[in-house]
This record gives sequence, C-alpha cells and structure tokens, in this order.
Amino acid sequence: MRPLQLAFIVATFLAPPLLWLLSRKVQSPRLARGICWGIAAALIAAYIGAIILKAHGETLDVDDSLPMQLCDWAALATVLALTRRSPLAFELAYFWGLAGTVQALFTPAIEINDGLRVLCFLLIHSSIPAGVLWLMFEYKLRPRPGALMRVMLWSELYLACALTVNAITGGNYGFLTHRPSTHTLLDYFSDSRFLYVAEINLTGLVFFVLLAAPWCRRRKT
Repeated sequence: MRPLQLAFIVATFLAPPLLWLLSRKVQSPRLARGICWGIAAALIAAYIGAIILKAHGETLDVDDSLPMQLCDWAALATVLALTRRSPLAFELAYFWGLAGTVQALFTPAIEINDGLRVLCFLLIHSSIPAGVLWLMFEYKLRPRPGALMRVMLWSELYLACALTVNAITGGNYGFLTHRPSTHTLLDYFSDSRFLYVAEINLTGLVFFVLLAAPWCRRRKT
C-alpha cells in the first residue's frame, strides 16, 4: 500500500468525526452546510478532473467513458445527499459507498503510480464514504425502514443497465464482463461468466445486509 493511498484511507475515516467535533464546538449551521458543499465540490472537481485527464491521455470511448460504474452512481447519490439531504440519496450513498466504494480505496482498480489520475481516483473514492459518514455524524441521517429493499431494487436496476450497456458497447462497466487487471476481491470469483455475475450480485447483497443490520436491531430495541 502506497503512502498516498494510506493517507486517503486515514482521511476518509478520520476527517468526518474531526469535522463533527469542530461543528459541535462552533455550533454554526452555516459551517455544517459549508462542509457539506465542500465535500460535494471536492467530489465533483475530482470527477471532472478525472474526465479531463482521461480525455487528454486517450480517446473517450463509449466502452469505458460513460458514467456507468457503480461508483459513478454512488457519487451522484452522495452529492444529492450532501446538498439536498435527500433520504433516498443518502441510503443509496450509504449502501453503495460503504459496501463498494470503500473497497476501491483498499484495492483500487488503477495503478497507484499513475500520477494525477490516481489522485482524482482516490479523492472520488474517499469523498463518497467520507460524505456519508459526515452526514451520519452531523445530521444523524440513517437508513429508513425498508431501506435494504429499496437499495436492492436500485442495485438490480444498475445491474440490468450495466449489463445492457456492456452488451451494446463491449465495455466492462461494473467489472461485470471481466475482472480488473489489478488485484481485487473479484479475483476469487468464478471463471464462469454467469456465476461470476451472480457472485458479484450475491456479495453485494451480503454487504448490504451487514450494513442494514445495526439499524434494524436498533429499531427493534
């Protein structure tokens, strides 16, 4: 693990509680809103920067340049949750961000020595879970009753869309066509295409259930 990657991992989980402590001390709604917009702005800037760098270095092709990675959808949900405090957007950001985007921080599907593109990649994949944690600390946002089912339905919609776009463009959105070249959890999945996709779907469900469990238990008690 490279120092830059480690720094982003630490910042992802340490910055939200520290910002919350600052917000509690200052007691300023304007500061809290400013932090929301600051995280959203950093996420958008990193996303735009990644597109510009990709366009500068290579051709923007439909098979790998459409906003069809799950983290693209999670990024949009996070921006909406931060700027509008949308309950549904928060739930999608919570489950997609903490179940999927966090994994990309630990096992990024990009070469870590790839210059500015890595910086944008890490900033995007750090801002999503950091934004979710900040909203949980500052605004006490939580998954609502029925959140697990809603996110599962949205995830199946994403799966159907990604498979369709992959079939049309020959792309690998969601890494549903083949594994990334770097080492990830997907390396342990089946070589059979059908089983590979099924295992991705099932693994996502397992993570969603684990993330939903604390809030279901709290409501019962």
